[in-house]
Amino acid sequence: PLSVASILADLNVDYVTIVCALLHETINHGETTEKELIEEFGEEVASIVNSISKINKLELTNGMNSASYLRKILVGLSEDVRVLFIKLADRLHNMRTLEYKKVESQKRIASETMNFYVPIADDLGLYKIKSELEDLSLNTVNERLKSFEKLINIYVQNTVLDYNLIVSYIVESGQTYHKKKKENVKIKNTGSAEAF
Repeated sequence: PLSVASILADLNVDYVTIVCALLHETINHGETTEKELIEEFGEEVASIVNSISKINKLELTNGMNSASYLRKILVGLSEDVRVLFIKLADRLHNMRTLEYKKVESQKRIASETMNFYVPIADDLGLYKIKSELEDLSLNTVNERLKSFEKLINIYVQNTVLDYNLIVSYIVESGQTYHKKKKENVKIKNTGSAEAF
């Protein structure tokens, strides 16, 4: 939560958003109830934290129709735009620490980020967050491609290729070509060669 609050502070958001960022996981982790948040921090903070909790329960699965459908659900659940700001900052923090997750989780999270969170950041005009989310997502995909490239290189290095055999084949092919060409050449009385 502290990292999320720090990301939001860089955006110069209001103090309520910072407080909500610090508390955004409290309901999900069972550390507190909405009623306790109302008593301690007021209706506004409790409402935002509760909205985040509802969104966190929304599972992003491939079984759902599309990323645009999920974006509509998220925006619909967000009664306050600050909820979206906090979710985007939370996703940015998750992407910054993605390397500590399992490879399959990295792939899923990077895909969700590109298809789901990046368009929301763009719609909200949060271009700095959008750019970093895109960069981190693409880096994750590129790392997977680099891993694949390394496997190919290992295969090629472990495949025994006899370059001398290849060179001798090329030389033999050239000699065969010249031999056939000589067979098709007729010598004239003048001493010059002419091809049939």
